[in-house]
Amino acid sequence: MQKNSAAFFFLSSISILSGIFFLHVPSTRPVVMFGTVFISVSVMYLIMAWTLFQIELPKKTLFAIVAVSLVVRLSFVTEYPVGSEDAYRYLWDGKVQAHGINPYLYSALDEHVSFLHSPLLPAAMNHAGLKTIYFPLSEWIFYSCYQLSGEALWGFKIVLFLAEAGTIIGLFLLLSKLTVPVKFVLLYALCPLPITQFAIDAHLDAVGLFLLIFSLLCYFKEKKNPFIRFARTLNIHQACWVDSPAGVIVSRNGMAQETLRRRYSAGYGLRPISPLHFHVESV
Repeated sequence: MQKNSAAFFFLSSISILSGIFFLHVPSTRPVVMFGTVFISVSVMYLIMAWTLFQIELPKKTLFAIVAVSLVVRLSFVTEYPVGSEDAYRYLWDGKVQAHGINPYLYSALDEHVSFLHSPLLPAAMNHAGLKTIYFPLSEWIFYSCYQLSGEALWGFKIVLFLAEAGTIIGLFLLLSKLTVPVKFVLLYALCPLPITQFAIDAHLDAVGLFLLIFSLLCYFKEKKNPFIRFARTLNIHQACWVDSPAGVIVSRNGMAQETLRRRYSAGYGLRPISPLHFHVESV
């Protein structure tokens, strides 16, 4: 039984990584190909997750699989997104700031920023007629990445890659702290969802997840105030609040929900503080 489970585990793991890597192949219908591959590797992921609970995995093998998963992620650093146009909004916001303009002041179609238009931007953006919705720390990241690579996405994808690598390291440390077998880090490292959404479609949430994992790690290591780190997570994307560890923390130490809410609110108040925080009247 152990041998069969190990065989299914390695077969499914190879199928996941090779299937995602297959997305490099040019296609006349990239969205259809993207969807087909995602569904297929998701089935393989269920098999991998099921067998992972039944096998013992040497650390050398574990590290090798994680390393391959990171290589697959890194291979998409110069590829453009397939399933989302959000990354083009990130590029636009970075470009606007690089020209000294408040990113919250104008939509991409406003005549005041028309001189910034290029063949790529804002033509490739979704909802170009709306103003940006991203928080200040997100805008700081957009600005920094634009300064690094301009309208090319590789600068932003490098940041996301480093964030994902940090998330995996954080999960190793967190699982070790909680005395949970570290092999379960593969539930993240081989998961098709973060690979496709972060490495391919370049969603900013990879940075928020990194901060969230380390806020949990700081809490379980009994650092004085993990709420500051959690506030930085909220500063990345409002959706990160949905994934907050509040319930876990309350159940662990019996802290009253109202007290927890006040502490999070105190941290949440830090959101407007950012190196590139703009006044509304500044241009």
